[in-house]
Amino acid sequence: MAAFKDEISAELAAHLARELTRAWPAFPRRRFTRGLDDALAPLALMARIDLLTDRLVDALPDDFDIAAKVLWETLESLIFTGWMTLPCGSYVARAGIDRPEIGLPLLAGLTPRWSSEGPVRPFLERHPDITYRHLHRWVLDPDEHVRRLVTEGTRPRLPWAPQLRRLIADPSPNIELLDHLVDDPSAYVRRSVANHLNDISASSTSRSAASAPAGTPSTSRSTAASSAPSTSTWSTRERRCPAPARQVRSGASRAGTRGGVPHVEPG
Repeated sequence: MAAFKDEISAELAAHLARELTRAWPAFPRRRFTRGLDDALAPLALMARIDLLTDRLVDALPDDFDIAAKVLWETLESLIFTGWMTLPCGSYVARAGIDRPEIGLPLLAGLTPRWSSEGPVRPFLERHPDITYRHLHRWVLDPDEHVRRLVTEGTRPRLPWAPQLRRLIADPSPNIELLDHLVDDPSAYVRRSVANHLNDISASSTSRSAASAPAGTPSTSRSTAASSAPSTSTWSTRERRCPAPARQVRSGASRAGTRGGVPHVEPG
């Protein structure tokens, strides 16, 4: 079986470049893909994603508002899905971090193609108020992938992503979000809620153990869920429901309108 890192390949980058060029003919395909076989060979998965993100930063317009329109246009293609979209979410988190009202709707648009649960986290750290406003709208989104983005993106201890230490210390900003989604019609979303609650329980257990007097037995994982604020009735629901495969959707959720892609000379 091939390693996951091999999914991020020069061939994948060429497919991504082709999709971006369809949306924006000025995209510098040759510069984007030049020497990628050798550059990717020694790298692990996350480093490969970082490298393609670096190249997107170099290749897409410097004005993030214009670059976002290129990505929205690319989302019109059903071929633009799966692994090739992973560095695009990473690009939004990097190049769009100071434009949250543009970047966050774009992450919601990308998430049906590949989850934006990682890229949304820098926005939570840098712009919590704005990000939570979007999260509270997303809990009502008709797309299950966008609703799941709310629960996975705010998980304090999401695997393969930096921990959200403020939410480990105090998960209360997430409780109202979870309350909206605990009985979601999608098992995919309900499983994510359960995983999120496990994170809260683990954090609660760690805090209890840290504050207990010496010699006091630590709280077990099986009882920790009851100590998480306002979540005691949620902790055992739907944990056995498998998450379905990601679906390609042409109608990605969007906030605001998307204009046409202007002509920009390649750098």
